[in-house]
Amino acid sequence: MNFQYRDASGLNSDVDYVSSWFGMYANGSTTSGGADDSTVGAVMYNTGSTSNEVGHFTCFLDPITTNTPKIMMYRSINQNNATHTQYQTGNVNYNDATVMTGIKWYWSSGNWESGTIKIYGVND
Repeated sequence: MNFQYRDASGLNSDVDYVSSWFGMYANGSTTSGGADDSTVGAVMYNTGSTSNEVGHFTCFLDPITTNTPKIMMYRSINQNNATHTQYQTGNVNYNDATVMTGIKWYWSSGNWESGTIKIYGVND
């Protein structure tokens, strides 16, 4: 599951997304990593590219701050097509002081069969 921030000039697809994550699989194995200078942020890895994959995530962020970087923390649970179930936690930082006006969420495959994204605490 990927995302890009939006500001008054449109989607931000420049290389300002920096992330780190830790994951634990149901069999007890672990994974961790990070990505610098990415064009998107991600809250689930290796999920959403083929059928029979599912995920759930919760994020915390303040997109209207003018602080740099903007920090989004998240927790996610997902299962990929190899039936590996993973709990993942991490953060995505965006290195820009511009106030964000929206977020685009999408799977890397573009396939979105069903689901709901709820955003709380947003004011007009």
